[in-house]
Amino acid sequence: MITTYTGERVRLRPWRDFAEYSSVIDRDYAQPDPFRGPRWWPVLAREPDFDRNGEIGPEAYSQLAIEELASGQAVGITGHGALKPGALAVDFGTYILPDCRYRGYGVEAKQLALCRLFENYPLEAVRANTTAPHGRARRSLELCGMQQYGRLRRVGIADGRYYDEVQYEIYRPDWELLPIRQRVKRG
Repeated sequence: MITTYTGERVRLRPWRDFAEYSSVIDRDYAQPDPFRGPRWWPVLAREPDFDRNGEIGPEAYSQLAIEELASGQAVGITGHGALKPGALAVDFGTYILPDCRYRGYGVEAKQLALCRLFENYPLEAVRANTTAPHGRARRSLELCGMQQYGRLRRVGIADGRYYDEVQYEIYRPDWELLPIRQRVKRG
């Protein structure tokens, strides 16, 4: 059983079914990402992965729905990389659908994901990255207590221009000081 993590606006939970999961992916991929360019992931490749474990599990990339509490609808995705035995750090990320942005969902979802990762795994650090021009994503990572620790130059191209990737991390002692730990509901 997967513990859900609930904040004031959103909840992290397993996907109800493949249709719900696929609808969020389809809405995401329907428009090119202005920071990373166009992306695609065929449905025929998605479904076998989902059928294997519902996109949840430490042995592979794991994804949960970000549910808007007011509507009960999935408004995004949070995921993390494979958790290998003995690993002390993992990468994670969130994505909020464009029509649901600017409501605080992304920051809260990141905070809830950090609680989930640090409370369930013996991690010392959680890391994330975004493109250098994506100021809102960078700010949301900083609002979650993460600090920039690196920059990879010219890692991709979007709109005919190269972009850098900025890397962030938070360590367990810093996460333990965050107020979200007392506000989150687990269940």
